[in-house]
Amino acid sequence: MRNTAAKLTLISLLALAAAGGANAADTLWYAGGSIGSASIDERVGGAGLGASVDDSDTGAKLLLGYRLNEMLLFEASWVELGEFQGAVQGAGVNVNTDGFAFHGVGSIPVGERFSILARIGVMFWESDIRVAGLQANDDGTDIAWGLGASYRLADTIDLRAEWERYDAGADIDLVTVGGVVHF
Repeated sequence: MRNTAAKLTLISLLALAAAGGANAADTLWYAGGSIGSASIDERVGGAGLGASVDDSDTGAKLLLGYRLNEMLLFEASWVELGEFQGAVQGAGVNVNTDGFAFHGVGSIPVGERFSILARIGVMFWESDIRVAGLQANDDGTDIAWGLGASYRLADTIDLRAEWERYDAGADIDLVTVGGVVHF
């Protein structure tokens, strides 16, 4: 299901890019996606008494954004933070986390094509947890923030590189590259 949604979104973004015609400075809405590495290094309790997860996996993000002005953006995104493996009191544990995030994004232009990005917001996350054959779910609402850079490749296409931190029950870092299409 997740791969199907990602493929449909990518096809839609490519169709929007092909339609083109609008100058990004004249558009308010944009959509995009990115892919990269999600990582976690979390330890709770003492040796043999608690839980530890130190792992990385592929992470991804699909987003819809609105440009209020040149320096202030609002974004809603679906974020896949990957599947992590660790141990709870010696038993293997797998944790898969995803959710929806809403950010205010500051964009500081540096020259004609580059911008520095800083974001702060909230993530509504859900984790599927498997330990020793048992399955459980956890969810929550926590802070999300990050930094990045954007490069204007064409009138309606920006490339992005970003680092984001999601406090989804534990600190998960997401480093991605991707793009947005203005429409």
